[in-house]
Amino acid sequence: MAAGEWTHVAWQYDGEQLVLLADDNSIIRNFTYNDQAPWPDSSDGDGFSLTLIKPTSNPIHADPFNWRSSVDTHGSPTVSDAMNFTGDPTDDEALFDYLLGDSGSLNARFETLAVDGVTADYLTLSVTVELAADDVSFVSEISYDLEAWQSNTTLLSRTNNGDGSATLPFRSENPVTVDKELYMRLRITTR
Repeated sequence: MAAGEWTHVAWQYDGEQLVLLADDNSIIRNFTYNDQAPWPDSSDGDGFSLTLIKPTSNPIHADPFNWRSSVDTHGSPTVSDAMNFTGDPTDDEALFDYLLGDSGSLNARFETLAVDGVTADYLTLSVTVELAADDVSFVSEISYDLEAWQSNTTLLSRTNNGDGSATLPFRSENPVTVDKELYMRLRITTR
């Protein structure tokens, strides 16, 4: 597809490759996206647009964590719907408040889940965040001793709640065993 042209295509939204070409047929962007986790699932038929986070920073388009669903249905094609963080980037509490906003929440618990056909108990962390908090990124981490932290978690979905927030449930990569203590946290950093 050349810049400035649009051809209606019946998108499958499942591992599709998107190639944007300049007038001279040089490639502007070439990436594959999907409609399943870790990609935002609310951008698949729920009316929310797939929105690139901080596009002027030239993010990797094939990375699902560089995308989110739009704050409003039908997106915001002529303006950004992102918020701007104005606090101190070294203040962990300010970053936490910015990401979670007024409607944010954290909920950790043990859940019985079927993974790859096997039912077991997992530690889960569900976080509700401000969709437009594009100045920060976050990961869920696991520890057995509160000293060494690992990113051994799996994002289950990213659901737009329709109120400017999104809910993201994570689970421990491995089932919980009774002979080990297990902790989960959310680590927030600026982009």
